[in-house]
Amino acid sequence: PERVALDVAPEPSAAPESPAGTEPEITGRVVDALGNGVGAATVLAAVGGGGFGLPLDHSGLEGSRWFTRFETETEPDGSFAIRGPKPGLVRLAVRAPGFAPLDRNDVPLPAAPAHDVGDLVVEPSPVLDGRVVDSLGRGIAGASLWKESTSSGAFFMRVGGSRSGVLLAETGPGGAFRIDQIETGPWKLRVTTEDHPDRVAEGVTERPGQVVAGLTIELEDGYSISGHLTGAPPAELGDLTVRAAPARDSVGGSGFAMVFEGEFGGGDVREGAVGPDGAFVVKGLRGTGKYSLQARRKRGEFFHSTQSAAVVAQAGDRGVELAWQPESALVFQVVDGQTGDPLIDFDVSAGIQWPMPLMAESGGPLREHADGMVRYGNLRPKSDKDRAMLEIEAVGYRKYERRDIVLRAGQETDLGVIELERVSVVRVTVRDRKTGAPI
Repeated sequence: PERVALDVAPEPSAAPESPAGTEPEITGRVVDALGNGVGAATVLAAVGGGGFGLPLDHSGLEGSRWFTRFETETEPDGSFAIRGPKPGLVRLAVRAPGFAPLDRNDVPLPAAPAHDVGDLVVEPSPVLDGRVVDSLGRGIAGASLWKESTSSGAFFMRVGGSRSGVLLAETGPGGAFRIDQIETGPWKLRVTTEDHPDRVAEGVTERPGQVVAGLTIELEDGYSISGHLTGAPPAELGDLTVRAAPARDSVGGSGFAMVFEGEFGGGDVREGAVGPDGAFVVKGLRGTGKYSLQARRKRGEFFHSTQSAAVVAQAGDRGVELAWQPESALVFQVVDGQTGDPLIDFDVSAGIQWPMPLMAESGGPLREHADGMVRYGNLRPKSDKDRAMLEIEAVGYRKYERRDIVLRAGQETDLGVIELERVSVVRVTVRDRKTGAPI
């Protein structure tokens, strides 16, 4: 509380910013084993550690709010330049028809105007040549062939019901395909269509440039489940789908595993659009399977887009009914417990099975709340026994937690004014040891 004179060394000056137009740049050249430049090759770059460890050409990374990928194409002599990544460790990837994919991790990018990584040597890719057919041997046009990881982690995912991964080829008339961008050694493909269950095929190549011809990948017959979504407002129908995920022992599954599969599930998770009359058809199901069906928003956030209770049905069933469930919501105001003044900057998480952040429409967690007012919606209890949980975190205040909030279907629960208790704060500045510049 008293003013005290301190003998403090002057703050180290920050490292000077690069003049406009001289931001760090990665340059190099893509060449074959003989040193010849490879033109029209795609070169990708991203800050190291981003992208959840997925290949940089994974389609699920496109448009991600948490990941930035830079891309360019090589000149006829194989040279390239990428401007944009911040100094640090960078991931590089090279993709070119006829060549195996090349990935370089932990490439250092200093703050200098340009960093030359030299020659990036690509080797010839093995070639897989074949057809995708149905159970009667008829070619299937328009099938997609995705790269599946040969290790424990899968490159292929269904996020929000859509396919994503490293797309290697699509079949043409008669089901023919040709793949020429894979590594030598074990290979693994996932074949997907709308009407058939997914099929995984695998094998091994022994040398670069080896041609494996005459491959035949047969897909099993697909089944469907059809029905109606009842009770949904007409304005909602155009934005809804019905998702079918393999059923567990009970409707809705057990805890996190079921929800995680529903959000990021593999080839056995399917979706069908809801029509203007509420009708839906989900295709490509396995004939021996039971599926848990649930109405969802097409563009919902993870774990927050359910629009109905789950119903278990057998592949091939008709006339399945799903009942639309209106959202419940929590409303409240957050204030300083000492002064009573509204707080503006804080994080809110809520949920029924576990708490999830309140998201802004533009993407990312919503952290600014006018007058401390919050409405957390899209909560849908499955029964009267379900209880909502709520967490509020703000710098300088003790974390607020509740686990016993009673919800009523389709109604707002007003929690009134929530007072946060003040706590001490430790502030730290991290600096570069050599330059003293803030990091």
